[in-house]
Amino acid sequence: VGSPLHDMSLQAWQKKVRDEEGFPPVRIQSHEELFCSLGNGHFFQALNLYDCGCPLMNGSGKYVVGGDVDLAEALVHGVPSIILRNEIPRAARTKIAYLLNAKREYQWALDENGTVDLSSLREQTRYCKQFECMSKFLDAVQ
Repeated sequence: VGSPLHDMSLQAWQKKVRDEEGFPPVRIQSHEELFCSLGNGHFFQALNLYDCGCPLMNGSGKYVVGGDVDLAEALVHGVPSIILRNEIPRAARTKIAYLLNAKREYQWALDENGTVDLSSLREQTRYCKQFECMSKFLDAVQ
């Protein structure tokens, strides 16, 4: 709260909501802390669409969780994320996000204390949905 990055991020989100139909609403006030997890802004906004029950962008109806247990879990409990201190320069944040997202096929974990755990690092060769693949690099530049 009160940092230039906090204010810039909140203003950018508010502008998107004003300028782009279908964008999820801003649900925090300027005096509240704002955490944007590293490299998954599009994923965060997609979760917001479901959490807010926003109208579907490509059809009629609303975004609903339905029987998707993993989606419900993410909405209630969140997802493991790396949160950087606000004093890390934006250019460094961009590079970190790009490097992490470039290696989507290698999944790492976070310990309870926030330490990155690479002990179970192994290549994931499962199918990757197009949205996931495409959004990884978009987040590094926004």
